[in-house]
This record gives sequence, structure tokens and C-alpha cells, in this order.
Amino acid sequence: MYLIDWSSLKFWHSDAVATWAVVLLMAACPFTSAVGQNRATDFEGGGPSIRRHPEAVPRDKCFPVESLPESSRSLSKSLLLDALDSEALYTIVGGLKPVSEGFFDTWFQVEPTDASKLAEVRAAVSAWQCGNHFETGVLPFQSLRRGKRFAAAWIASRPALAQKISEQPAYFGSLGIAKDISAEAVLLRIEGADRMAERWRGFGLVFGYPQRAIDFFVQAGVHHADTGEFIERDFRNYPTHARAAGSFVYAVPMLDTESEDEKLLRRKVEAILTFYRSLREKYIVDDNPARITELIRDCFDDGNGWCHPDHALQKALAWSEARAWVENETVSLTTVLPSAPLDDLKQLDPILSSPRIIALGESTHGTREFFQLKHRVFRHLVENHGVRLFGIEASYAACLPINEYVLSGAGDSREAVKGQGFWTWNTEEVLALVEWMRDWNRNRLANTEPVQFYGFDTQDAYTPLKLVLEELKEGAHSEAATFENRLAIALEGPYSKALNNATLEELDDLLAAIQELHSYCERLPNRTVAQLRKTDLLLEQAAAAIRIDRSRLERWSSIGMLKEIELYSRIRSNLPKIDTAVAAMTGENAVALRDFVRAAADLKRCQLRFRDELSADQRQAWRDSVNWGIAKADSDAVRNTLTDLLQFLDISTEYLEKPKKLTNARDESMARFVSNILELHGDDSRIAVWAHDWHISKIDGNPVEDMPRMGTFLERKYGDDYLPIGLSFGSGSFQSRYYPEEGDDPAKRVLREFKVGGSRYDSFSHLFDYHDAPVSAILLNNTRGALPTPWFAIPHFNRTIGAAYQPQLETSNSYYEEMVLAQHFEVVLHVKKTERARPLSPTPRFRFGASLAEGSASSDEVQSENLAGVHVDSVAPESLAERAGLKQGDRIIGLNGKQVSSPSDFETQLAAIDRPGSFEVVVQRRSAEAELTTAVRELTLYLIVPPWIRE
Repeated sequence: MYLIDWSSLKFWHSDAVATWAVVLLMAACPFTSAVGQNRATDFEGGGPSIRRHPEAVPRDKCFPVESLPESSRSLSKSLLLDALDSEALYTIVGGLKPVSEGFFDTWFQVEPTDASKLAEVRAAVSAWQCGNHFETGVLPFQSLRRGKRFAAAWIASRPALAQKISEQPAYFGSLGIAKDISAEAVLLRIEGADRMAERWRGFGLVFGYPQRAIDFFVQAGVHHADTGEFIERDFRNYPTHARAAGSFVYAVPMLDTESEDEKLLRRKVEAILTFYRSLREKYIVDDNPARITELIRDCFDDGNGWCHPDHALQKALAWSEARAWVENETVSLTTVLPSAPLDDLKQLDPILSSPRIIALGESTHGTREFFQLKHRVFRHLVENHGVRLFGIEASYAACLPINEYVLSGAGDSREAVKGQGFWTWNTEEVLALVEWMRDWNRNRLANTEPVQFYGFDTQDAYTPLKLVLEELKEGAHSEAATFENRLAIALEGPYSKALNNATLEELDDLLAAIQELHSYCERLPNRTVAQLRKTDLLLEQAAAAIRIDRSRLERWSSIGMLKEIELYSRIRSNLPKIDTAVAAMTGENAVALRDFVRAAADLKRCQLRFRDELSADQRQAWRDSVNWGIAKADSDAVRNTLTDLLQFLDISTEYLEKPKKLTNARDESMARFVSNILELHGDDSRIAVWAHDWHISKIDGNPVEDMPRMGTFLERKYGDDYLPIGLSFGSGSFQSRYYPEEGDDPAKRVLREFKVGGSRYDSFSHLFDYHDAPVSAILLNNTRGALPTPWFAIPHFNRTIGAAYQPQLETSNSYYEEMVLAQHFEVVLHVKKTERARPLSPTPRFRFGASLAEGSASSDEVQSENLAGVHVDSVAPESLAERAGLKQGDRIIGLNGKQVSSPSDFETQLAAIDRPGSFEVVVQRRSAEAELTTAVRELTLYLIVPPWIRE
């Protein structure tokens, strides 16, 4: 099976605390909670050990909002989301604040009394329980204002409050408060204290402010009351999800230095907030609280269905430990610039000095700093470690002109780089690497082996077959024409439609013809060993490309690979938007539909579950529930997404008959090509390879769930002689092809710049951004570097963006892979801020939609003169070219008053269009009525550039 996993602060209101409200004394205390003590059971969950708390309860007993009357459930969920988004998070997770409020307050009429809203809220928060850990309520206060009284909802951590009372026996004892008293009684007694200073101190303690901040504020308040002199003060602020500033604030003396306890508190706050935000990203869409109980249960779950707040704290503090490890153990690098001194890279020499294959990854195919950093590392490997071979994720055959230029200077370097065929490498940065390699060869010492440039990708059958057959033609071999006919489907062009649409039988015929061509070439006389080896590699690439197409037909569903990927993308994009509607459905199929929709949040695991875990009756129940949901849907959005899910079930049903073991023909052939290159240059040869992070990963897990990758095959063969180095980034820009949403204008599908403000909170790149250096190296394997903290032993998300991108899916699983990082890479190089890689030629801001070729006249066109312009090979449906009236066979000779001389000239002129409007396209077209091929007329068409061009 081939799976793609592609407001103001709230206060305790009374006249006595008005001054406190004015100076914004709200905050947290150093971590003194009793939570986390007396742990008992170890839970081994494949990562950091979560020690199960003895008072843990089953998931359905944790925040059992479902037990409330239906009229209270919605309010309870809404208030719970508000509470977690506010300071109450630090009561619910960690007990940093023994008591919190601020998520609901109101003024209610006293005479006549109208406390109905208070009763509703009290009922709603009554379900906020997890064993006996929390206490909740709504507290009205004594003071009246214009006939109204203030009330606020609150939540208390019983263990944290009991410990705070134990730490301050003199103060709490003076109010008759013992540690076993209810939280509501504690609040009422503090509110009823005779002296203002006692109330200030009491609320400071139960709200969790640092002791020295409470002492300062109380003393300053008493001084002000006695003398009228106001003591100036500063404030500490800790963020919540809802507010970066203005909440969780307390007063400190002017120019006060943060204490060690406060620094520790800040770290814990950041850890808890980051942990919460990672779950919030997963469950909360558009601030809709429908799945808030799932969030809180996952937060508290030990991994085996038992919930307790202490489990959440353990998880959050594991992140904090990982952050400290990153800050202290990460290697700082000075720059990405290839020309800079290499002294900083010598820190990596212990891991770079011996492996034969050093694989340099990238989490996008369009990041300038990635390309520059890999160039810099390769330069270090060449100058200091004797590496002489370079390989890139591009066609072996199409990269031969680059290698010829690097070795001898023959040809044009810019044209050679462009000719390798992938837009990803058609950049200034790759050209700079090629020029450096040429300079190094030109200036190398005598008896020093030259550096060489290879491609190792095998998706292209056209280029290698063309090269072999051209060589046969030059030798006037009679068999050339015969092989051309037999290989015609593969000779229409790189990645041709004919080859993409070929049947299994046609592909098998191509493989047979390639094998016979190989045998024929081996029998030719007077061929050198080098010529034979080159032909071997060219035909191996061609055969590998055919095998990749064959594997695609065997592995993908009947709708085809591209349509299947588009389907998965739509589902990922739209599923969160319909979750609330599906959750609200009632009826006989509602439970099964909710189960399926929630499972589909992870399409890969959902498909595995469908295949390996569900019975035929359960599969049919999912299908029946989706059909039922389609009939019951009250909006097109819900109906359309459920229809997509029905097709997903059709695909999953097809996969029941396909092989269970995951294979990967392309990556296996790329690994074989890297190995061939090494064998070509002898046992002492070493190579640096350049590819996407996904390909260089050495993951070798469950063959049913983990698709093997190029790095998997290389790791199996070379062991410690294979070193995979992943590359990640925090924020910035990159280039990729835009992948439009369904119904979007196809003309938007172009190479363009994208910007991202940062990584999702549960990602490695978010964590790595905490290191101070702009470029850093994270050593993951204890056999080659420092051993990471336990947080790294469980799956988190790693950013992975390929050749197509949809901005709306940035934080979804489409562009993040959940992984245990050290199972994939030995080292990660992290760049904090990035820019777009720079294309060698201008790129249009829209997709024209026509396939173009050089404008030399063909036999069925005008022969009387040597025409300029470009020939139109094909026109895509619904494209701008089709809308302009362009047809196959036209010759474009002008654009907006300028002559067009070549396809690249036309693309350059298109790239200059940076505004919407109507632009003239002059074409020559053969007259359909004329029998003579010389009957050609000139037409002026109009290219309408859409208004979104300014985006």
C-alpha cells in the first residue's frame, strides 16, 4: 500500500482591592505545587517514561462534560477554552497558580436578585473534574456598586492550594484556614479579612505570586495608606495564549532584576504554554471549542488511557528539559556563506571525517540558506576531508553536461545548470556551487583527484535513452531506428504524458527493449571501459524510470496518483472545518460517523486501521455512516467533504487487495545510483549527496507503516558509513510551486515565494529556534555526539515541504511529518531565518498554460523564411492561454508590442508582467481552410491577466 502522509485583567473585586487592580498585581508563584509528588506507576510509552499518578482516572472520567445536561455542555466547553487560553492554564496544568479566575465574570442585580447566569456557569464548570484534583465555583463578592454585585468563576488546584496553606501557617491560621478546607471557604475568608493588607497578602498567595513580590506590594500599599506617598514600581509579565502582555502580571521594585526563582517560573510557564499550544493547534479550529474535552484528556493522558494533571506537567517539563539541552549542547555555527572561513565547521569533524556518504538534506526545495550551507559543508569536505564526489537529486543523464563543465570548462555553466531539468536546482546558489567546483579543479594541486558532479535521480527515461540512441546514430548502427520505434513512448520527452498513461504491458515492453538495447551496446566493438560504464548507467536510469512508473500503477489506486494526492489535500484542508457540524449530528449513524471523521484526521493511520484492524462489518459501518451524513448534511461544505471521504473509503477498499509491505522504487533506485557512483570511483571514494530531508532519512521501521527511503537503503548497506544530515528552519521565505485549492484558478500554479512566520509549537524547528546562534548543529546520535534528552525519544513534528505548497495547510500534517528525529538523522543543521532561493531566470507570476518549443519551422509550416517566435506544442484546458484563444500549432511571435525569439525570451517577458490587465499576443496560425501548408495568417489575441496577480 502506498500511503501519503503528505480584555483587561480580572480581579477579586471589593473596595479593599481596588488599589491592587490599579497597579496590576496579577501573576504566578515559583513552582511549589504538591502536584507530581507520590507518583507510583511507570508507563513505558516508547519515549520518556510517564509515571502514572496513583489518583489517575480513566479518560471518560476526566472533565466529563458529556455528563452535563445538553443545555450546559456548550457553555462548559466554551468556558473551558477561555480558561485554558487565560491564566487558568497555569492552575489546570502544573498548579503554578493555586487558584485562577478571569475566564468569566459578571455584575448581577441584587434587588431584586437575578443570579440565573451564575447558576448556569456554576453548573457548567461543575464537570471540570479529574478525580479529586480540582474545585470550581462562582463567587459573588460583598461590595455593592449601584445595586449590583460582582461575581467571578474560579478553578483551584487542591494540592497546590493545600501546599500553599502549609507553607504559610501563620497567615492562613490567623484566618482560621487549614489545608483541608474547601477552596471556596478560603476565598471567602480572605475576602472577609478585616484589614486591607491581609486581603492583599491572601489573594497574592492563592493567586500564586512570588513571595517577595507579595511582600513588596503589601509593604508599598501600607506605606501609601499611611503617608500618601506612592512607591514607583515595575511589573513582570508572563504570556497566556490569549494575551502576550497585560495578564499574569505582578509588581516589583523599580529596576528590579529577575530572580533565579522567577527565571525558573518563566521557563515552566513557557513550557506549559508551548505544550498547550501544540494541542490547541491540533484540536481547535477558528476558536471553536467543540473538541476541547479531547484536548484536555490528551493533555492529561499518560499514553495508556489514564488521566491526571501531573501527566501534563511531566510532558511540559520534558519539553523544557529539551529546550535546555538545545540551548546548552547545540553547536553554534557562524554563517551559511560558502566563501566564509571554515573554522566553525571543524567542530563537526568528529562526525564528518569518516563516513563514505554524507547526505545533506533540506526541508524545502527552495531555501537560499540551505543551498549556501550545503555548498559550504561540501567545500569543507573537499578541502579538509578529501571528498571528491558530489551528487544531487536530479537526473544522472541530464547532469552530465554539468560534470563536463566542472571537469574541463566545456560548455556554458548557466545553460548546463538549467538543462538538468528541475526548477529546484535552476538557481544562483547551485550555479555558484558549480562555479566553485570548476575553480577548485582548475587550481587543484598536481596528482590531486578532481571533484565531480553527478545526478542520481532516476525519474527521467527520455534523456538517457536519447543520449544512447544518438551515440548509436553517430556510429551509423542500423539498429538505432528499430530501438527508436520500440521505445517511442519513452522518447516523446521528459515525463511525457504518453509514458505517464502507459499500461503495465507497454511498460513491460519498454523494459524488455531497454534490456535488449543494453545487450546490443555491450556487443559493439571498440568501446572503452568508460564508454561501457556510461552506457550501463544511462540505461540503468532509463529502466529505473520505467520501473518507477510500473510501481506507481501497481501501488496507486485506480483514480491515479495525482488525483489521489489532490483528494488527500482537500480532505486535510476541509476536515477541521466540518468537525463541529459532524459532532452535532444525532441519529443511528452519528457515533460511527464521528469515529471515522476523527480517525481521518491522520489519513495514513486511518488507512492502516481500515485495512488491518477493522472487520468487514466495521468498514461497512463507516461507509454507511458517511452516506447517512451526506444525506443529512445541511451545507455544501459538509456534503462535499463527506463525499471526498467516501472516495477515500473506496481507495482504502482497493488497497485491501494490494501488497501490504510498503515499497519505494524511486528511492531504492536512487540509493543504487549513489552506490554505483562510489563503485565507479573505487573503495576509497567518498561522496556528498544533496536531496530532500525525506529522501536522506535513514528510517527503517515497521515495513507496513514506514516507507523505505533512499537513506534507508543506504543505511542498510553502509551502516556507519552513511551520515544523514537534515536541515530545518524557523521562519522566513522559500520558493515552491503553488498548489491551488479545488476550484482555484489553475493559472496560480506557478513557482513563487512563500513566507512563514514560524513553526508549529509541537515541532523540532520551534524548539531549535531557542538556540542563540543564527545557524546551529544539533547532534542527535550518542555514538557521534551528545545524547539528547528524553523528549527526543517520542514523535514530534518535523517540517517537510516539497515541490508544491498550499499556504492554508502550513500547520497541518501535510507539511509536517511526525517522527522520532534521531531515527531519521544523525545531525540537524538549523537556520533561524531564511530567504527564497534565487532563480537563474525570471519566473512568471502566473501559469500561462501552454507547452512551448523553439520556433524553427517544421515540415508542415511555412518554409519560405526562417521564422522567429515559439511553437505551441499544447494548450492546457482552462488555462490563460486557452482563454486567450491560443491553439496547438500556433507560433507566438510577439507579446505586448515586443518580438518573441525563444521560449526563454517569452518566459522572461511573461515574468515582467506584474499587474492585471489585457496584453496583446501576436501569433501565426495555419489557415484551417487552406490545403497548402503556406497559407498562414497573423492574429492578435489578448491575454487577460487576473487581478490576483498583485498578491
